[in-house]
Amino acid sequence: MPLEVTLTQQADTELRKQVYTIIAEAIENARRDSDLDKPFLKKGATAKWLEVDPKTITKMVAEGLPCHYTAGVQLFSKQEVKQFILDHGL
Repeated sequence: MPLEVTLTQQADTELRKQVYTIIAEAIENARRDSDLDKPFLKKGATAKWLEVDPKTITKMVAEGLPCHYTAGVQLFSKQEVKQFILDHGL
């Protein structure tokens, strides 16, 4: 026999709020961890984002992909990477 749980309207509302909060936090953490909201990425993260080898990023830079340096760290603008790919038919 299946177990059936009956909740009051208030308990149901509270449970729904808790589940929503947990899911919203998990989504936010996943977005942050996957660099989705970052406008600039390091070389390795750029390669991972494009699903290519980091050597491919080096080759793209040699072909004109803009890169930026801050505190000695090479960064790539997602917008510029997208435009480079579109302009070069990659």
